[in-house]
Amino acid sequence: MKLKQKTNRDSYEALKAQLKQDAEELSYYFDISDRSFRKFNSSAYKYNAKKKRFEIDRKLTVSIDVPKVVY
Repeated sequence: MKLKQKTNRDSYEALKAQLKQDAEELSYYFDISDRSFRKFNSSAYKYNAKKKRFEIDRKLTVSIDVPKVVY
């Protein structure tokens, strides 16, 4: 019985350590450039040859922080 409790306690401590590490990895913040955003969401942008820039597709509904034009 004591061996099982020790194993459970060790597993619990390992789980707590893993959760702490995961929380630290996911809690940082960074800015993404407009060009990188367009690269990752290339299907949302169309190239306007007259103005020589990428513009968001007008059919899409996007939030205010999404770049509408990328040079």
